[in-house]
Amino acid sequence: MIFCMDLYDYYLEIVKERLYQPELHGYKERHSAQYALYYCMLNTLKLYAVYVPHITEYIYQEFFRQNENSISIHNLYWETEESLDNDIILFGEKLKEIIANTRKYKSENALSMKSEIKEIVINTDEKFMELFKQTINDIKACCKAKEIIFRAQW
Repeated sequence: MIFCMDLYDYYLEIVKERLYQPELHGYKERHSAQYALYYCMLNTLKLYAVYVPHITEYIYQEFFRQNENSISIHNLYWETEESLDNDIILFGEKLKEIIANTRKYKSENALSMKSEIKEIVINTDEKFMELFKQTINDIKACCKAKEIIFRAQW
């Protein structure tokens, strides 16, 4: 259940503006968000297939089969442990932490979640700096921040 909360509470919130306002971010960014959501939803479905095989198979046949090479969700391959990038996973956790802290700040200061804040200062390891720069527009949109300032930690 925590996984689903993370997926819907954070990830969908992060990409929402790219999906619904491509005129601001470009259609390439929208397509990127759509691809990531497709991949995420397919893998979520694969996780649930063990517990609810019939409904997941139905959903797979209706929405995913035409884009996949497998006749059944139960024949799809899983990522290998070696193919997972731990830095990306850690970066995702840091990104969630920023969003959670921004929400907490707004809540504690009786601000609407939609109210714009002047700036967010992100203290981060040097290894995450480039990833944060790549997601600056998503952070601004999700947190309703006018400016993002990065500070490298060693």
